[in-house]
Amino acid sequence: MEFIFVFSTGRSGTALLAQYFGGVFKNKYTWNYRDNIAIAHEPFDELEEYSQAIKDIKQGKDPKVAGFLLRELEKNKKCDKYLITDNKLGRWFWDDFCREGIKIRMIYLLRNERDVVRSLQHTFPNGIFWGYQPTDANSLVDRTLPPPWYHVKETSAQWIKIREKLASDQYIEISFERFLKEKAERERLQNFVRISGYDNLLKHRINTHIPFFGMAGYGDKRKSMKKMVLEVIGSIFKRVLISGRFQDIGKS
Repeated sequence: MEFIFVFSTGRSGTALLAQYFGGVFKNKYTWNYRDNIAIAHEPFDELEEYSQAIKDIKQGKDPKVAGFLLRELEKNKKCDKYLITDNKLGRWFWDDFCREGIKIRMIYLLRNERDVVRSLQHTFPNGIFWGYQPTDANSLVDRTLPPPWYHVKETSAQWIKIREKLASDQYIEISFERFLKEKAERERLQNFVRISGYDNLLKHRINTHIPFFGMAGYGDKRKSMKKMVLEVIGSIFKRVLISGRFQDIGKS
């Protein structure tokens, strides 16, 4: 049995990655199957034991989830290889799976830090972030940073420490921006996962994360589209004002 996890900050494109390899999902808890590999984004989030383990992590505890999740998968086992893009699972429980004798590999998905912070602030306006986790990378990060920036910096520091424990063929580092723009980056990732992706699903704007509306938990499509359109109009309007084009228009 083999698991491929994604290690990243939240809002780095993990849901897109699941859809890129798995196609269109009914919701983020759904498994899609391709070429003897099961693909999902956050398949365990509805399980009470997993949700409790995430809460325990935040309180500085060291919960074990691999044994329980493996038993859950055995109930409806269809393959021996899993690609799970839930960044929480890959970040906090990868070593738990290793202790169970499971072969693991990691995808480190790195997105522009400013875009991640902007997306966090937009998605969680009340300031609910995944930051300040009790990991061994805490001492490497300035705790006075604002929560979203701390989250980004702390995740990067934690990855450096985890990478030291992995063999060179156990991980790959992927740039989210190059993944969107460059075929070579996508092919490199496909070779690592060992299945092809769906290039036609890459409909994100470059450097600006627009969630796939088919994934559960991302809100109403029309409302999101309205906000996006207003942002674009507002941006154009500001540029016109700054460039002084209104004055030229008024003189003509």
